[in-house]
Amino acid sequence: MPMRLSRRSLVKGIVGGVAISAFPKISHTAGMDGFQIGYFVPSTWDNLLYPARLNWLAWANLVSLRLQPLVRLAGENRIEYVLAERIYENGAGDVWFVEIKSGVFWNGPAGRESFTLEQVESNILSWMKDDLSQIGAEFRRKVNKVTLEQGPSGSPRLKIELIQPDHQFFYTFTSYAALIGHPEDKGLFTPTSRGTGPFKVDSFEEGMSLRFVPEDSYWDPSHKALFPVTFRQGQSASSSAFDFIPDVSPDRWKQLQGEGMAIKQNALADALVFHMDCRDGLFQDPAVRQALRFLIDPQVMITSVYGMGRAADHTHVASIHLDSPSGREVRAMYDPDRARQLLGGRLLAFPLFYPARFAWQKNAAEAYAAAAAKVGVMVTPVACGDEFGDRWNTYRGGLTAIKWQHRPLAQQLFSKVYTTGAEWNLSGWSHPGFDKAVSELMSAPLNTPAVQAMETAMRLLQKEGPMVHALWFDCNKGYNPERVAASTVQVGSGGYIYAEKLRRIA
Repeated sequence: MPMRLSRRSLVKGIVGGVAISAFPKISHTAGMDGFQIGYFVPSTWDNLLYPARLNWLAWANLVSLRLQPLVRLAGENRIEYVLAERIYENGAGDVWFVEIKSGVFWNGPAGRESFTLEQVESNILSWMKDDLSQIGAEFRRKVNKVTLEQGPSGSPRLKIELIQPDHQFFYTFTSYAALIGHPEDKGLFTPTSRGTGPFKVDSFEEGMSLRFVPEDSYWDPSHKALFPVTFRQGQSASSSAFDFIPDVSPDRWKQLQGEGMAIKQNALADALVFHMDCRDGLFQDPAVRQALRFLIDPQVMITSVYGMGRAADHTHVASIHLDSPSGREVRAMYDPDRARQLLGGRLLAFPLFYPARFAWQKNAAEAYAAAAAKVGVMVTPVACGDEFGDRWNTYRGGLTAIKWQHRPLAQQLFSKVYTTGAEWNLSGWSHPGFDKAVSELMSAPLNTPAVQAMETAMRLLQKEGPMVHALWFDCNKGYNPERVAASTVQVGSGGYIYAEKLRRIA
């Protein structure tokens, strides 16, 4: 993508896929100009506009108007190079190289500054030190060493040596959190921060609003019809103040429609999964694990989250995933009689932990508990407070509800959530056959599907896996149809908002 664009009223760089729910919001202030983007947050744990509480999701959502990634997935899984000229491997998949575009620069109060590979290297090393970020977990698990070197043509390039070969490592850079920031900038929301994106920070009111204005040097000077962009959040229940809401949670979907907001759904592979603690004797039995999967009635589950979602088949592979077998249909496995047969008359009892701040997760947990009770399985939903965000991988002796966000490849979640010893393997599950299949998936050449390995991994998760996959989610976005052109509410693959081109109705 060129650094100077000539699109009228075009916003680039708002990152989506955030699991924000139960949106309280502030009242509209008379005279506010520009484009109003609404965030509703249920508690201070999720408060996007308090820097001291800012997590990586909030950083990706707000700062991406100012910053850009090396590469991203645009519509229909199309690769779009942004700051990178190219990202490629050595052929064996164990070493990857990054080259950046010439003519890229930082915009800041002091004017233009050079954009360098050293700064990209600093970002990657910083990600790897972040224990809380998903992008950090991905790089820590895969990367052994990052260095700068001269390429064959004499131009500099970044060399990334992996712990083991991974021909799909390219897609790690498409994460919506993989934004490149200036290493010397400490304040995220200050007018003095530097960026490569189309907007700059104009003002910031802690806990209330963050206002961006167009970065003049980014845009073609003949186009002056650009608008400021303001993120706002607060306590009022009405959505009338907003032009656009990036992530419409199940808890707010019907309410926003009732207030006149239009909702656009985009294919996404977000997943609500109940993970079993396989360190407990109860869940070490594959028959028990399989029986619990047969208790998901997809229609009841979808109804419990206000009509949102799609049926899942307990493989954690959606048809939208780039490595999903061609022509595959996701079919539900609801079969309580089969569950009874597998349990053989055993009466089970265990808790299901879920985050209390999400009403839709409470509904889903209770719906599953009601279905389980019909076959003699007593599931007790346990509401967890704001500490769930820090303790989600520590609950023992039952099921834990986790909403996993979209990845371009299903194998990206396989390697981090289900392989032996993986950083997010909260179930403690281990299966040599599954590990072998995932290794084969990672070893396949880029964009060359390893169909047999994928089918093996899917079959093992479906039969012996450590989870109950409740349902899939689409990405739902709200917009004011009187102020936003519906045709411009377009989202890149995975629902990432940074690929959107929003246009105001004159």
